Amino acid sequence: MILNTVQAIYQNNLQRSLKDEEKKAMTYLKSRGFSNETIREFGVGYSNGNIKDELENYHQELVQQGILNARNNERNYQRLMFPLHNEDGELIGFNGRTLKEKSDTDQIYIKYLLSPESLEFSKSKTLYNLHRAKDYIKEKDQVYIVEGVMDCMTLWELGKKNVVCTLGTALTKEHIQLLNQYTNNYIICYDNDKAGFSASVRNGKLLAQTVRDLLNENELKSWKATERILFTKLPSECDPNELYLKDKGGLDQRLEQPLTYLDYCRQMCSENPSYQSVFEETIKSEQRLKDKHWNKGDLMKLKSELKQATDILEVAQDLGIKVQKNGRNFVGICPFHGENTPSFFISQEKQIYKCFGCGKGGDVIALVCEMKDLSYRESMNYLRENYVIPHQQQMESKKKDKERE
Repeated sequence: MILNTVQAIYQNNLQRSLKDEEKKAMTYLKSRGFSNETIREFGVGYSNGNIKDELENYHQELVQQGILNARNNERNYQRLMFPLHNEDGELIGFNGRTLKEKSDTDQIYIKYLLSPESLEFSKSKTLYNLHRAKDYIKEKDQVYIVEGVMDCMTLWELGKKNVVCTLGTALTKEHIQLLNQYTNNYIICYDNDKAGFSASVRNGKLLAQTVRDLLNENELKSWKATERILFTKLPSECDPNELYLKDKGGLDQRLEQPLTYLDYCRQMCSENPSYQSVFEETIKSEQRLKDKHWNKGDLMKLKSELKQATDILEVAQDLGIKVQKNGRNFVGICPFHGENTPSFFISQEKQIYKCFGCGKGGDVIALVCEMKDLSYRESMNYLRENYVIPHQQQMESKKKDKERE
């Protein structure tokens, strides 16, 4: 498989460190506390631009795999390369990490650049390090869930080898189904910032709901979400690797003494009162989902109202997506993956969107789901509150004006 050859080249670039940029990459990894053994174990490499020359007869296949772009240049040039595997250990893609720090002049800054979505690789179905960790997860009957690849390597370096990474904050039902084969005990260890807290709360709820659906009656009797889904609270504005570099023992202690959902939320909100809004919004979302008026008939009615009251172009622009007119469609930079060439299209005529880079697409409800990280019903509620109700009020006002005339 061509990806295995590519990984070997990336690894060789990093291990030999002949060029200054390669030396810088290895120095960076060492500065993050990673040993040579861990770097080799995770197959970390470096993209220095030599792929197109060493594999000059495979350019078409390399473009299809997202290694080269349409101009036959390396898509992840001058990035650390972390190979991605499926549950069986088959190489399915890469995650490229830039060594550049974001500056005030950067209009587009992409810290991590994943391989394009394909038949082999799907972010929502891939758990980084699962193929390596699954035996340890089964042995410990517990799994640590972290955000990033370096967080994952950090816990591995610390000896916590029952760890997987979601390649971001989004945990999915597919991820949970994968983990359910090995354990029903989860510890979420996300960054201590607003995004990490929000994701922890959201993912904890999703875990509880999804696991209950996967367990049989006998298993449910002994399974309690409050005891099986725990949270590691890190110091303020800190991620696992930062704490590891400052205080290995402190990180180990926090990992060994995770908190229950309520204790975690209380401590986080006490530490930063602004986080209370995240907690309250989650409760509101739960209340909306439990609303007795949510039934099939009302869902169909709301979908019909959404078609009349929303325009996907308007909603996209309100969500901060920048597009320009291009023939009958609108095109722009995809908000879901890093790219320099616009591949994100909106059809106002069909009321759909599609990115030909990462493959994501759908209607206006799906767009809100992705952009605001909401469930399907929550997205419908969002559109109802922000577009349907104002539209209905406007129509009612116009009707009254006509009656007065």
